[in-house]
Amino acid sequence: MKAIASAFVSLLFITIRTDLLFHTGWRHLIICIEIPGAWDIRFKYMSTSKGNQGFSFKRARPAFSGQMPSLIARLLDRTLRSFSRASDLIRQFDREGVFLNLILVLGLMVIFGFLFLAVESRQQDGMSFLDMLVKGNYWAAVTLATVGYGDIVPHTIAGRIMSIILIFLAMGFVALFTANLTSALTAKKIREGRGLTNARQYSNHLLILGWKKHMSRVLENIIVHGKVNSNDIVLVCSMTDELADELQAHPKLSGIRLIKGSHYSEDHIMLANPSRAAGILILADESSAGASEFEIDSRTVMAAMILSRHVRKAHVVAELMDPAYEQYLKNTRIIDEIIFPKMYGRNLISISATNIGIINTLNALMSGAGGSTLTTFTIPRSMTGKTVREMRELMSVERPNLLVIGLIENAGKYFDRKTEAIKEAQLTPDMQKLVENLKKAKQLENNTPWINPPVDHVIQPHTLAIAIESTEARE
Repeated sequence: MKAIASAFVSLLFITIRTDLLFHTGWRHLIICIEIPGAWDIRFKYMSTSKGNQGFSFKRARPAFSGQMPSLIARLLDRTLRSFSRASDLIRQFDREGVFLNLILVLGLMVIFGFLFLAVESRQQDGMSFLDMLVKGNYWAAVTLATVGYGDIVPHTIAGRIMSIILIFLAMGFVALFTANLTSALTAKKIREGRGLTNARQYSNHLLILGWKKHMSRVLENIIVHGKVNSNDIVLVCSMTDELADELQAHPKLSGIRLIKGSHYSEDHIMLANPSRAAGILILADESSAGASEFEIDSRTVMAAMILSRHVRKAHVVAELMDPAYEQYLKNTRIIDEIIFPKMYGRNLISISATNIGIINTLNALMSGAGGSTLTTFTIPRSMTGKTVREMRELMSVERPNLLVIGLIENAGKYFDRKTEAIKEAQLTPDMQKLVENLKKAKQLENNTPWINPPVDHVIQPHTLAIAIESTEARE
């Protein structure tokens, strides 16, 4: 009830403001919808005395505050994405001349509707001017559409000649309008399918940079194990048109927004709106045939350096072929976790030589085929300051399908944890203690795992639990 009340209070305080501004020859009509603490939505229509026109759509303050329930937040986000896509479609219609042809068709309908009124008025005794006007435009619309219901027909010679002229005009103007409309929709679909559009209107999405040889399988696993909707994924990578068409034809992946270009190019990355992404995954790109590990990892580092200038909130994960580049990624202060696929393979080989069943166990946990999967979850705030033993006892009652095996301390973004650590370090009046605290804050690392911690270990703030989740119990 509290969440519902909060939603109603927030919606009651929505303000709608319109402004008509004159600036450097442009007339701006701005409609601004403001939701306190949540969204600032702005629609702008611009025109000039020379006849130039434009339409834009803008959002600000994308992060939802606690004033808005998550359900309302998601609904607004989906609605705003639809508005943004509609604005893109309007621009495409404008480029293809759809609006101009529509105006011509409507103009023909109105003109011939009045002509029908003038020519056939003597044959319609007893009808008012308004009835005749509606009847004339109805006849013109039916004739233009070449439907020919036959319920209204001209009776005079002039009216029938006028019908013949209108039918021939309809063949050209209506066909041209239909062709332009189809062309605009087809062009938009092709551009989206081949990664020639942008996703600047997206927010809270998963941004993937780079391409893998078995990309369809990778994306399917992300959707299944990451519990992500395909409509919330934006992929930036170099790919051929054939690969893009194949990906879009996949029934589970058709909702993914593709942006064709270099995943380490700032221009292409910015088309995916990384500053508003919920998560970012930088892959060790395999789109360039014959590229060395040095080139692949260098491009990954370049992508991370670009993101470091724009991203502060998203959870960023990068894949490296050579662990020697780890420090370069860490220096960007944007990477939260790093994947080392080749190192994992070597470690698994060495473990399998002396430990029976470990490989099968890990495979089952990673795929979920054994009825259980590896996961993390947020520890309730009430458990902060409590011991691991107390937390496990609580979880055994509230979530019996979870087996807690470790902790992730300082979970979250590097900038957030470092800022909080520095603020806490400055609370002491003792100068020597302050220097020691600042040194500790400087050495702080986020997302630090601790497997099988002591049962008397005290849980600190910003700690996640590592657990094995029984999927069978969940179902």
